[in-house]
Amino acid sequence: MKRTLLLIAFVACGLYRGEAGTIPPELVGVWAPASAKLSGGIPSEGYAIYINTNGLAAVVKAPPPIGERWIATYATTNYMLTLREPLPSEGLTQVITNHFVYDPKAKTFTTTNAFTTEVLYHHGSRIPGGVIEDLQ
Repeated sequence: MKRTLLLIAFVACGLYRGEAGTIPPELVGVWAPASAKLSGGIPSEGYAIYINTNGLAAVVKAPPPIGERWIATYATTNYMLTLREPLPSEGLTQVITNHFVYDPKAKTFTTTNAFTTEVLYHHGSRIPGGVIEDLQ
């Protein structure tokens, strides 16, 4: 009984702290819609999403390139990638969350909670240095 309570407490603490989870290797890297223009993996027009193996992520929009750090989690049961802000944006009280469905055959993500459906394509598994780490 004591061991079960400790396990429940450990899991609850991890969920409460909102720690990032492990991301499958095929999802790691740079993802962007076909309309985005990337130069060296960084958008010069449009946006890109960067996903790391440990669940840290970034969204960079351009021009000029400006990024935000996000936390990524992936559910293998329904192929759902969830990106959420670590903290609410300034002046907001709720954390923003975005959902993407992964298609393993097409190797694409499709937005699920946007006003329009958008497909994101994998532009490589290498994330340019500092894209995620240098963001606050």
